[in-house]
Amino acid sequence: MTIFVKGNFLLKEEYGVADKINFYSFYPYAHGPFSQLLYYDLRKLKNEGLIDESERRTTKRGNGVIEKKADKFDDEIENLTDRFDSYQSIVGYVYSKYGN
Repeated sequence: MTIFVKGNFLLKEEYGVADKINFYSFYPYAHGPFSQLLYYDLRKLKNEGLIDESERRTTKRGNGVIEKKADKFDDEIENLTDRFDSYQSIVGYVYSKYGN
């Protein structure tokens, strides 16, 4: 779930998503910013089969849902995924820039 939490944090912090919609709140945690509500929502998505067992990728079904729902933020999400090519790169960036 870490990559989803950190990715959503960056969408809020560096891409201004929270300026466009009501978005998750994040607070400082041992390994950088964290959102309890987002984590809860991600658990539900995993239980519904939209996030894979590794908790690092969406499933094929999850990708279909994203395509239907994420139209508002296509540019931001594409920029974020182009910017970071791996789990380690996004998590490392967030920990180094925003960690405690």
